[in-house]
Amino acid sequence: MNSVYELFEYELYQQGKSVQTVRSYLSKIKYFLQWREKQFGLTAWSPVTSLDTGRYEAYCRQIKKYSDNSIRQRLSVICAYRNFLTAQGKETDRLIDQVLQELEANKNMAGTIQPVVARSLARFAL
Repeated sequence: MNSVYELFEYELYQQGKSVQTVRSYLSKIKYFLQWREKQFGLTAWSPVTSLDTGRYEAYCRQIKKYSDNSIRQRLSVICAYRNFLTAQGKETDRLIDQVLQELEANKNMAGTIQPVVARSLARFAL
């Protein structure tokens, strides 16, 4: 069975990316996924949410002190990876992002988690 990295690498080559670009993408996405696994216990095949991306951006900016250009490059790679997961059928729709954003926004309000989730899910009801 191919690893997620091998499949992502193959997809990048299929898109016509150069060897150097593919190496750079793989390096950056491996770093992000290792960070995410260490922080939250999520696997490489787990959906990448905007909350993950936002936390990683804050980490890069505040802890690692990366330049704005470096952060943009890293976020661009994460976007490409997210698109890859979507094409593989592994990425969910934006429901996860919306629920997590609402939970994050309301985390200090006691008793709001259930109503927030219910409101978010209601928007996607058929």
